[in-house]
Amino acid sequence: MTKLKKDEQNLFDEREASRQAMLRLLQDVIASERDLPDPPYHKAAACAPAPCPYHRPSNHKMRDWPKNVRSSGLTERQCAHGVGHPDPDSLAWLARVRGEKMAYAYGVHGCDGCCAADK
Repeated sequence: MTKLKKDEQNLFDEREASRQAMLRLLQDVIASERDLPDPPYHKAAACAPAPCPYHRPSNHKMRDWPKNVRSSGLTERQCAHGVGHPDPDSLAWLARVRGEKMAYAYGVHGCDGCCAADK
């Protein structure tokens, strides 16, 4: 086998190992989210007076959509198309607890436009 072929094979092997590691990590995240206790995770007094996806949802357009809680603590709302959109009250909680940068990062999602404010 030529050096070039060996280098190509090594690169392929490294990429495959990385892909397998990412797959295992994703499977672990999915499993951990299935094992979470039923929400809410706190008593109503703990979030007062701030809006809360469980106790006092603010008046946003997604408030009646089904909820899904991620292992990060983020609550998403699932639109009719099956897309998870971060609940605005949950993002506000993340901003208070973990900072604005963290909330911004968790707010990034594969949006289909359903969570956008009505014009």
